[in-house]
Amino acid sequence: TKRPQARQRTELFTSASAYASDVSSDTGWQATLDTTGPITRDKKLRYRLITQYEDLNSFRRDVFHKNFYLMPSLMYAWSPGTALTVGYEQLRERRASDDGLVAPLNREDLVAPIDTVYQNPDDREEDNGWTYTAEFKHTFGNGWKITATARRVDHNDKRDALRNQGIVNNTTNPALSTLTRRHNNQYNERNYETLDVNLQGDFATGPVKHHFLAGLTQGWEQNWFDRRSFYTTNLASLTVSIYDPIRTAAKPPFLPDSITDTQLALGAQTAKNTPGVPSHTAGCAPSLVWI
Repeated sequence: TKRPQARQRTELFTSASAYASDVSSDTGWQATLDTTGPITRDKKLRYRLITQYEDLNSFRRDVFHKNFYLMPSLMYAWSPGTALTVGYEQLRERRASDDGLVAPLNREDLVAPIDTVYQNPDDREEDNGWTYTAEFKHTFGNGWKITATARRVDHNDKRDALRNQGIVNNTTNPALSTLTRRHNNQYNERNYETLDVNLQGDFATGPVKHHFLAGLTQGWEQNWFDRRSFYTTNLASLTVSIYDPIRTAAKPPFLPDSITDTQLALGAQTAKNTPGVPSHTAGCAPSLVWI
């Protein structure tokens, strides 16, 4: 939503954090750079660059977030009412896997200390994303506006962790309750393409005022999910104490489970549960609003 501006401006924001308690002494920091301004003397060509990095440690044991974001954009403004903006966004997120705490016998007073983690120290999650956009806006002399926006999003995420599965309650001695875990190793890809064209404006018929909006949307989406391992047998080897978890269990052997390939296009959907070449589908839908 932050667009290139005709006036030069640069902002740098930094922050640091620490936990002032006996739970953890971990610290973290983040920095954001936001700079914008004109490239040409007539100020018709403008730029904006936003980038951010986060290195955040949690008060929970071995839990962290390391994230990077990059968002450059360019705008060419022929006039105050006509402009073309192209932009790019990239995100890279890395973090420790953490499923949180559990409540034996559904009792809050039996929850383990707040810094207790049940995932192994090397359990990881990551997200990667790339977005490309182009937007054209024009305002006519009578105040009517037309907007055309094209957008493509590519995203993938990975999970490789021993996830919380279920509580084995010990009703006689809750301190002996345990938590079963399962191995989840998954790789997912998502791709989206959309094109939106909208025309809107105001007019009146006598004392009655109207707002008119007409549009056309075309879109395509593909999801490709590779469940590399969804290990739910022999869970005893992955079971840990709820209050004193020993998080050194070796991950089970690689057991491929299933691959799902799905394509969507404005209501049309096809799905495959075996590897295959994705079939590209497309659709469009008109819209009309008159108030």
